[in-house]
Amino acid sequence: MTANTKTHLERSNTRRALFVCALPLETRAVRDHLNDVELIVDDDNSSMLIGSFTGKRYQWSIAVITTLDGNHNAGDASRTAIERFEPEVALFVGIAGGLKDVNIGDVVVGREASNAHSGKSNDAGFRGRAKVAVSCQTLVSLAINIDLLGDTWQSRIATGRPEPRPSVVPGTIASTEEVVGSVSASTYRDIKENIGHAV
Repeated sequence: MTANTKTHLERSNTRRALFVCALPLETRAVRDHLNDVELIVDDDNSSMLIGSFTGKRYQWSIAVITTLDGNHNAGDASRTAIERFEPEVALFVGIAGGLKDVNIGDVVVGREASNAHSGKSNDAGFRGRAKVAVSCQTLVSLAINIDLLGDTWQSRIATGRPEPRPSVVPGTIASTEEVVGSVSASTYRDIKENIGHAV
């Protein structure tokens, strides 16, 4: 933990969580739920926003980083932030497209993430050999149980309560290095064929 990050944390005896976002728009959405947000810049010029959040049982110090595009950027920035902030939990949050079984506003909780670009390409086409990273099942179960309590988390949606009511959807996340913007895109077809169970 660096001196700048430690100074911020010494002011509060709280639990710590790290939110990793790819896009500034996603970071803003997280920031809007925080109080007393500060920009922390460390000696190497890496930065994070740190704010507070009052939960039902705990006071939280929340660090938020923006990684921009690419899984490698996200991995490197997350590793650095975890080393510096020492969170109890780290979450990658943001906007994603849905393949099936989800509505706009639903929260997909990844039981696992599968790399859609892992495989072999030859004259016959692309054949996926999915590399899978498994999530912490305790957190997946917690998210499901929070959803089963009713409208507790939906009441925090800043734009009001959308219809249909958003819900938690546990499932496999297909991870790519690109934005798949069409059902006719080759990557979309590869995902459907090789990771057909992804939501």
